[in-house]
Amino acid sequence: MAILLGLLFTSLQIHEYANTSIKISDGVFGGIFYVATGFHGIHVLIGTVFLLVILIRYCLGYLTYEIGYVGFDCAV
Repeated sequence: MAILLGLLFTSLQIHEYANTSIKISDGVFGGIFYVATGFHGIHVLIGTVFLLVILIRYCLGYLTYEIGYVGFDCAV
């Protein structure tokens, strides 16, 4: 569910960036808008990729007691 929500958020942010009238050159507000939403978007995207990799590893059987769960612990 978290992967789906991360993908939904990322797609909505791309849609917002494509259709907004706010430009980064609109002074302080434009700069803060893009920095704040951009950092949050990158954070969500990296987390989504992390969870997706862990899901793939889980489905392939790479999360066992012998191999370890460090990647899973970091993703969670």
